[in-house]
Amino acid sequence: MLKRQKEKFKHLEVGINTVFSAVNQHKIFEIYSYISHLSPLPDCMAQLLIRSNPRESNSKQNIEIDKYREWTDMYAKDMLKGKFEKDVLVKIATILMYKYIYKTVTTQKRQIHCYAGIAGAVIDNEGMVGPCEHKPPYGSLRNNRYDFKKIWHSDLSEKMRHDSYNHCLCTNEPKWWHPSVSYNKELVDEGIALSEKLSGENKDAA
Repeated sequence: MLKRQKEKFKHLEVGINTVFSAVNQHKIFEIYSYISHLSPLPDCMAQLLIRSNPRESNSKQNIEIDKYREWTDMYAKDMLKGKFEKDVLVKIATILMYKYIYKTVTTQKRQIHCYAGIAGAVIDNEGMVGPCEHKPPYGSLRNNRYDFKKIWHSDLSEKMRHDSYNHCLCTNEPKWWHPSVSYNKELVDEGIALSEKLSGENKDAA
């Protein structure tokens, strides 16, 4: 069915999201093997680490984080082989994100500055504006006559931006991948070095 849809709609891209948790960590490589041998392949995969407060509280207990690292390394290697993702910048940002999320969890120390609420905001289905889905909202669009700037420049939003930038220790992939990976100079420098390395390897292979 997917093959027929991709043949019919030439610009259709399909991704698969998988959340690593205590529930599936012992089958995660089997799941990955199945997905990576589909025909046609998905265009990309989002490999997420369970976070926040899941309904099944035991799904966050006794996480084997080294298995997460091995799992994401497998995807990184397949991306670099050209199996998934077309955009080299997406590949590099994803590799860096996995690397530093692993470091955050294993060291329990902030690895980068969080730009949630600085480079963007989240507006939920009820019009509540906040830095990300894990933080309390700044305010309500409805209660502020839909004046986004008023909420964005409020004292509360400035305080929350300061707190996120300096103290956030989460592993929220959407806020890591963009904007945080893109706005932290150290990671940008590391990404440039990785890009140059990959470019050199591709020239040698040619």
